[in-house]
Amino acid sequence: MRAIKARVIALILAGAGLATLFGCGSILDDETWSVSPAFEPSASPVGGVMEAGTYDEIEDCILDLIVSRDDKEKIFRVNINYDGDVQRDIDRACNDIPKYNPVGAYAVLEMVGTVKQIISYYEVELSIAYKDVTKEQLQSIITVTNESDLDYKLLVSLGQYARSLTVLAYGIGMTEDEARKHVISLYYDNPRNIVIMPVTTVDFYPKFGTDRIMAFTFGLRSEASTLEAMGQSLKDAVRDITDSVLGADAQNVLLLLAQRVMEMTKYDEETAAGEYSNQNQSATAYGALINGSAVSEGYAMAYKALCDQLGIDCTVVLGQYKGAIHAWNIVGLDGYYYHVDVSNCDLYGLDTAFLKNDDDMKDDYVWDTDVYEVCDGPITYNGAAAIPAAVVTSSAAISREAKSEPSDEASADNTSADETPTASEAPMASEAPTASEAPAASETTAPAD
Repeated sequence: MRAIKARVIALILAGAGLATLFGCGSILDDETWSVSPAFEPSASPVGGVMEAGTYDEIEDCILDLIVSRDDKEKIFRVNINYDGDVQRDIDRACNDIPKYNPVGAYAVLEMVGTVKQIISYYEVELSIAYKDVTKEQLQSIITVTNESDLDYKLLVSLGQYARSLTVLAYGIGMTEDEARKHVISLYYDNPRNIVIMPVTTVDFYPKFGTDRIMAFTFGLRSEASTLEAMGQSLKDAVRDITDSVLGADAQNVLLLLAQRVMEMTKYDEETAAGEYSNQNQSATAYGALINGSAVSEGYAMAYKALCDQLGIDCTVVLGQYKGAIHAWNIVGLDGYYYHVDVSNCDLYGLDTAFLKNDDDMKDDYVWDTDVYEVCDGPITYNGAAAIPAAVVTSSAAISREAKSEPSDEASADNTSADETPTASEAPMASEAPTASEAPAASETTAPAD
C-alpha cells in the first residue's frame, strides 16, 4: 500500500543524539524535546492557494487542510489540465482518507468536496466533520519508523508523566495489546526514571495496516509536577545507596544492595493481603526506598533501580510464589544468571532467596521460562558465614570512576562497620548451605502479593 504523505511533526532531540534505549542510566535525565513541521506538500501553491496536478497531490491538499483544523474556508485548486474526472476523484479521496489514511482516520468523521470550474483551474471546497481532536493534538503528532524509535518516544513521555502521546507509525505491524505491552515493559525496565506505571489505553487509526496513528493515553493519579518531584527523590536515594557500595566486588555489591533494600523497607502485609494496582506506591521502587513500605514488586523494582545505577544486568520477574502473584529479580554475574527475591530475603532470611538457581526455585516459584534467562550459575550464598564489611569507605571519598575499579570492600548485615568481620568470612561460596543453616522455602508461608 502506498504510504500517503501527511502533515506530521518530527521529533528533534535537544543536545546529543539518541542514546541506547536500555542500559543507559541517563536516558531521561534532563531530556528535552521540541517539534517542527516535517511535511512538505508536493502540490504547488498558487497565489497562496494549494494547487494539485495529480491524484496524489489532491490527497496532499486535503490532508494539509485537515491538519490546519481552523475555521477558514477549506479551498484548493486542481490544474485545468488534470488527467481524470476531478469530481469523481475528489469524491474518492473524501471517502478513502477517513477510512485508510492514518491522519484522516484519526481526525475526520466524514467530509465532502464540491468542485467548481473556473476559467483556468478547478476550485475545490471541502466540508469536514471532525472527530473530537484539537488542532494542537493534530500538530503534535510525532513520526516513528521502527519499534526502537517508538519505545524511545514512549520512554521519554512516560518519564515526563505526559498524559498522552500520539505517533504516526510507519511500517510497525503490532496490535493495540502489543502496544500496551511496550508501555508495561518500559516501566519495568526503567524503575529509576518512571516512578509509577500509568493506566494506559491505546487506539489505532485505522485499525489495520502497518501505517497508522497510535494514540496513547496515560492515566495518572497525581499531577506531573508531583510525580517529577517523587522521581527526583527516588533518583537521589538510588544515587546515595549505590555510592555507599562503591569499591565492593561484583558478588558483594549484589549482596550489599539487597541488604540496603531490606534495611530501608518493611514488607507491606496489609497491601499484600488485598488487591492493589500498579499505581499503589507499595508496588514501586519509590514505595520501597522513600516510603519504606513495599510488597514484593516494590522490593524488586527498588533492587533493579539500584542495579541499573551501577550497570548491573537485572530484570524484574513477574510470576507466582506459592500460588500468589509475586515479583523478584534475575541478575547477571560473571556470565551466569541468578534469582534474587529481596522481599523473601527480608521475610525469611538471605539463605532462602539470594543467588538461587532455577532448580532451587522451581518447587515454590512459577515464572515463564521462555521469557526469562536460565539461572544456572555456580555461586551460592552461604548463610552460615557472616556478611563481610572489612573495608567500608564513605561515599564522599570514592569517585564515580571507582565503579570500574572494584576492590574487596563490602558492608555488614545488621552490624556496624566497626563490628564487622574480615573479607575472608565472605558468605559467597560454591556450595549451598546445609538444611540446618537455612530454612527451606517450603517451610514458610508468605503473604499473598
